Amino acid sequence: MLFLSRPELKSRLFFLVFLFVLATSCVQAAETTEKIDINTASLEGLEKITGVGPVIAQRIIEARPFSSVDDLIRVNGIGEKTLQKIKEQGLTWVSGELQTEPIAEGQPQKIQENYASGLIITEILPSPEGQDEKEEWIEIFNQNDFEVDLSFWQIADTMGQTKTYTFPSKTIIKVKGFLVLDRPTTKITLNNSEDGLLLIQPNGNIIDNIDYQKAINGQSYSRMENNWVWSTVLTPGQNNAVSLPVSQPENQEEESKAQQLATISQSTPKTHFSVFFIALGFAVLSGIIIILTKKKLI
Repeated sequence: MLFLSRPELKSRLFFLVFLFVLATSCVQAAETTEKIDINTASLEGLEKITGVGPVIAQRIIEARPFSSVDDLIRVNGIGEKTLQKIKEQGLTWVSGELQTEPIAEGQPQKIQENYASGLIITEILPSPEGQDEKEEWIEIFNQNDFEVDLSFWQIADTMGQTKTYTFPSKTIIKVKGFLVLDRPTTKITLNNSEDGLLLIQPNGNIIDNIDYQKAINGQSYSRMENNWVWSTVLTPGQNNAVSLPVSQPENQEEESKAQQLATISQSTPKTHFSVFFIALGFAVLSGIIIILTKKKLI
C-alpha cells in the first residue's frame, strides 16, 4: 500500500479541485457561447440575450420571423442602444444568416434575390365609425408597371402592442393595383392615439413607413403626393380623394348683406322722386286755387 505524505495529499487535492473548477467553467462558457436563433429560440432561451426579459422575449416571439439580427429594432422595447449591446454580445443569429464553411472553388454561390421597390402605403383607417376590431384597414399601392409577388413580405405597426403580419405565399399585387388589408386578417391594431407602420421586404429592408398622431374618427389618413391628410372620403382600393372644408356660410352672409344694400340703394331714389312729384303737384294745385280765388275777389 502506497501512503502519501500530508503535503503530497494537499497538493493532489488542490489539483483535483482546480480540474473541477476548470471543467465547470468550460461547460458554462460553452452554454453561454451557444448561438441563439431568434426565429426558433424558446422564451427561456431568448432571456439569455442582454437587455431581454420575459416581456420583450414574448414580443420577439410575436414579431417573428426575422431576416437578420438588425430586424430586432422592430420589437417594441429594443432601441438602438439595446440592439448594439445585443450585437456586441454575439449570441444572437438568424438561420441562414451565418456562413461557417467557405465556399469551395467552382461551387455555385447563392444569388441574393432582389425585391421590387415602388410599393407604398397609401391610405389607412385607424378610427372607423364602427368597431375598430372589424373595420380598420390598410391600403398598399403598386406603382410599378409590373405585378409584384409579396410572398413573405411583412407589414408591422410600431407603437403599443406591436404586431407583424407576414404576407402568405403567392400574394400578388397587380400592375398599378391596390391591396387592402383589414384588421381581422393582419391582427394589426392601429392605435387611435398614435401609431406607425413599416412595409418590409423579405430581406429586412424597410421600403416604406408612415407615422400619425391622434386619429380622427370616421376619417382615413390618405397620401396625397408627398403629403398625408385626414379625409372624410374613404377610398379603399381606389385613388384617394380628399374632402375640402366648405366655407360658404360666411360668403353667403356677405353676399346677402351686399344684396340688401343694393336693394336699399335702388329703392331709396324711387322714394325721393315720388315725394318730389307729390309736392310739386300739390304746389301747382295750390297756385291754381290762389289765382282763382283772387279773380273772384276782383
